[in-house]
Amino acid sequence: MKNSIFAKFSRFSLQITKNATFPTHKIIQKQFKFMALSSERVFSSTKFNSETLIRKKMEEFNDLFVEARDEIEYANESQEMTYFNDEVEAAKLAVKNATDCFEELLKGVEEKEKQALMRANGLKVEQLKQELEQLLAEHHH
Repeated sequence: MKNSIFAKFSRFSLQITKNATFPTHKIIQKQFKFMALSSERVFSSTKFNSETLIRKKMEEFNDLFVEARDEIEYANESQEMTYFNDEVEAAKLAVKNATDCFEELLKGVEEKEKQALMRANGLKVEQLKQELEQLLAEHHH
């Protein structure tokens, strides 16, 4: 019984083995976020010809940005845990999704709007990339 696999549900975790605990709220959140991302990639090669589309894409970017920051934080917090590598992979994917979304946004607007978006958000994107690079460098990934 000592080495058997069992599931024990609690408010925030799913215990797979005696020594490994995985936050279920994050697992479920990631599954739903993945499904949402796959269904929302409508804008990939279109020009955004209305303020509403630009605002919607900007909201998507902001959501992805917050998620990426959270994933980097989760990875930093899980350093000595068995699921650390999974958290790092989730952080990489989240940063990629956020930066890809921002690049799609820039491709879909006129030059004047592109410059304004870069002034307002370019540093955020670079900061996100730097935080991921720091995480990877600190933990040799």
